[in-house]
Amino acid sequence: MEIACVAVIITALYAQSDWRDDALRIALSTLAVVFYLRAFVPNKNIPEHQDRLDLFFYTLLPKVLAISCAMCLIGFLFYILHLHGATEMLLIGTLTVCIGVVLGGLAAIKSPPAFTSLLPLVARALAVASLGVYGLYRLGLFN
Repeated sequence: MEIACVAVIITALYAQSDWRDDALRIALSTLAVVFYLRAFVPNKNIPEHQDRLDLFFYTLLPKVLAISCAMCLIGFLFYILHLHGATEMLLIGTLTVCIGVVLGGLAAIKSPPAFTSLLPLVARALAVASLGVYGLYRLGLFN
């Protein structure tokens, strides 16, 4: 589902047709909903013996990353639609995603098995963060 949404987003960005704007809005909204709902899926890869840091890496960090990715995508959708609040949503969502990615990198050092389970989400979060940084750049935040 995520791959299909990303393909539609990329195609819509480069297409010069009437359906471009609608496809982009639908794909961004769907992708944001998928990220948001993914935050509520319980992690089944939690080991039996774990300390507090492992518990953070296995349970809390994936939820924070998924919800912040959804917020960043909705902020980018607000930017495309020229709605108020796009800058704030993009800024908060992108910063939270970047902090989550840094904490995911910390998981690679402190708990490699936890990082292995986090790696797909961290890779997706990097793509969403780059989209958020692009949106913030286009809004003139870095000038």
